[in-house]
Formats: sequence, structure tokens, C-alpha cells
Amino acid sequence: MRIWLICHLLLLCWASAARADLGKLEYLTEEYPPYNFSDPQGQPTGLAVDLLQMIWQHSGVAPQPVRILPWARGYYLLTQKPN
Repeated sequence: MRIWLICHLLLLCWASAARADLGKLEYLTEEYPPYNFSDPQGQPTGLAVDLLQMIWQHSGVAPQPVRILPWARGYYLLTQKPN
């Protein structure tokens, strides 16, 4: 019982620290309908983008820009830039 309680307390502390860092990340995705794609106005949308927006709302983090890039370019940026 104690281990279960300690694990949950550690998870809660970790989640609080992770919430504070959500606004510092750069969000990239690719065209992969229905999960991520550009709407007619060019804005990212889809199931994954909607889920990310719900996470921001639940966490109290201001919505961040999401960029849609070709997979290879996004992967390259992932290997070259922090966050």
C-alpha cells in the first residue's frame, strides 16, 4: 500500500513539473489525415491536434502554435533543436 501511495505522489509531482514545460515546447506534425492535417484556411486540425488542445486547456497552458511540415524536415529539426 505504501509503495502504491509513493508511486502516485511521485507521478503527481512529475505531472506538475511537466505541465509547466508544455508552453516551452515547439509542436510539429505532418499531414496524416484524420489525425493531423491542414483545414481549408491552412490551420492544423485533426484528432491529434484536438487532443493536444484539450491537454492545453485542462493544464491551463495557453494554446501554442502547431506547425505542419513534411516528415523528413520535422525529423531533421527534431535531431537538431532542443525541445
